[in-house]
Amino acid sequence: MGNHSESGYSKPIYKRVWFWIIIIVIIVAVATNKGGKSQQTNSTPEEKTITAVGQTLTTQYFKVTVESIEKPTGSAYNKPSEGKEFVQVNLDIENISNEDYNISSILMFNAYCDGYSINQSISAAIAKGESHTMDGALAAGKKIKGALSYELPKDWKELEIDADLTTLKFSNDGKIKIKLQNQ
Repeated sequence: MGNHSESGYSKPIYKRVWFWIIIIVIIVAVATNKGGKSQQTNSTPEEKTITAVGQTLTTQYFKVTVESIEKPTGSAYNKPSEGKEFVQVNLDIENISNEDYNISSILMFNAYCDGYSINQSISAAIAKGESHTMDGALAAGKKIKGALSYELPKDWKELEIDADLTTLKFSNDGKIKIKLQNQ
């Protein structure tokens, strides 16, 4: 048994429970306060899908680009489980509307690997070290960059990410799909 010293070690903020509680409280507060200002349309939105890295999709309120897919290997202390790999989908989202939005990777993005529902992986998110999650305020005319991170079987075929960027505003314009094939 080795002697492990914790001196000088501090948990990153995103690993602290209180950080996630604050994020959820803020999101609920924003949803409650902005719900009355919805911009609903009566038309059914057409399916908007990105199918490759480098593609940009433009909606009435957003410009969404899949910048890259990375497969970080992790570190000696943070590796994917046996038979799995870390996968990070790096996005760039620009708010081209006149309103401010809040982006939440937990509330706005649902993912499926080969048809099965999956959750984001904190281990995959920290595997590269400098990755940023897809969470934050997005003022009118501004951009946000971040990664959606997953731990997937090495033989995965398709990763589908369903996003609803206007879910907190109760609109349909922010609904998009990202369908990426394993290379």
